Amino acid sequence: PSVNGLDPTSMMEYYDELGYSDWVHPSAGTELLKVQHPEWETYQGSVHNSMGISCITCHMPEVEGESGDKIKSHKWTSPLKHIEASCLSCHSGDTKESLTKRVEGLQASVEDQMNEAALSLVSLIEALKNAEAEGISEENIVEARKLHRAAQWYWDFVFVENSEGFHNNAKSVELLNMSMDLTMQAMEKLNE
Repeated sequence: PSVNGLDPTSMMEYYDELGYSDWVHPSAGTELLKVQHPEWETYQGSVHNSMGISCITCHMPEVEGESGDKIKSHKWTSPLKHIEASCLSCHSGDTKESLTKRVEGLQASVEDQMNEAALSLVSLIEALKNAEAEGISEENIVEARKLHRAAQWYWDFVFVENSEGFHNNAKSVELLNMSMDLTMQAMEKLNE
């Protein structure tokens, strides 16, 4: 899906141009896409990425090998599980506790926003489920489903991305804001 670019909007445009969907929501009737492992795409443009730091820098830090020499770990895991080797080699002015608190704070904020966006999507799905019975025009239902498709895509991009917003906090917040805005537009379309 990256032929148009690595950002979520360009990727969704690729699927839209193909008329592709992974599934149809059984209650809302919306043709939806399922985001698949967007860690690398999310990481692009992040603070760490702009500094030239690669995935292995944080997720596979140097460890002592069997012969006592330093080698890259072959165990892919959260940097918070080996913060001294992963983070403190660059963040030397920080402590394990201060970095952990900073990371967990960023993640908690994204998780809260992600949950808020999810609840809004659930409300939209319920509204779409009942739209025909409430006499909403087919034109407005179709438009609301298009908005739902995009809102769900942006939310899912953050939801399935395994860093809870740490890999690129600004992008995660931006995508969740876009999701919530699109959800609100869809609800307004159903309330016209």
